[in-house]
Amino acid sequence: MERQFAEIVGKAATVFMKDGFHTPILFVQRHGGGWVVLQMRYQNDREKAAAYRALEVAFQRTPAAGYIFVTEGWASQYKGLDDMLGSLRPSEDPDRIEVLTVYGADRQGRRRMKTWRVRRDPLALEDMGASDGSEALFDRLLLHLPSESKLEYGDNGLQLAE
Repeated sequence: MERQFAEIVGKAATVFMKDGFHTPILFVQRHGGGWVVLQMRYQNDREKAAAYRALEVAFQRTPAAGYIFVTEGWASQYKGLDDMLGSLRPSEDPDRIEVLTVYGADRQGRRRMKTWRVRRDPLALEDMGASDGSEALFDRLLLHLPSESKLEYGDNGLQLAE
């Protein structure tokens, strides 16, 4: 997954700078090799939850070997853990920032994440660094990795229960 992750990170930044946006794309690694590319299209939280539920069902019998997800979205900026508790969703946060994120994980538990802050006028990507990432929703849906957290379908769509 390391080679593919590095390759997709480079392509994601290139596509964004060329087009000014990045449609959510999910790269799913099959067992035994090969990748399936899924363009994720949804207009609201309900459609997003339905798409995620379909993925969960599709990969229930045979989990993926790994995946890489590219998405553009909103992020809140927190000074500490206390700021996160009871905070608004990033899409509702008046101080939110726009980000482009590439996240990958595999069945061995390896996780990678790369994030850029999107600047507009003029269009630019500000490197926010890379990390080993943490548990993400697709880890449960596609890889079926064990987790202490529980999925729930709420008003905000599919989410990890607290």
